[in-house]
Amino acid sequence: MKITHWTLKIKWEDGKEEFVDDIPNHVVSHVDPFLDKLEQLRDAEQELGTGPIGEPTHIKKLKE
Repeated sequence: MKITHWTLKIKWEDGKEEFVDDIPNHVVSHVDPFLDKLEQLRDAEQELGTGPIGEPTHIKKLKE
């Protein structure tokens, strides 16, 4: 399954939340490969019938 959209949301210490509209290419160039690996992990989990994606242990695996 493919990710069709991602965004960057920030929350200030005063509780105000905003979305970043213009994400620089030097940031995107690091996020996109991470999300590609996340897609692959989700596909593998679905094939194996394992747990939901997004659990901290699964994301930690991608950082190694």
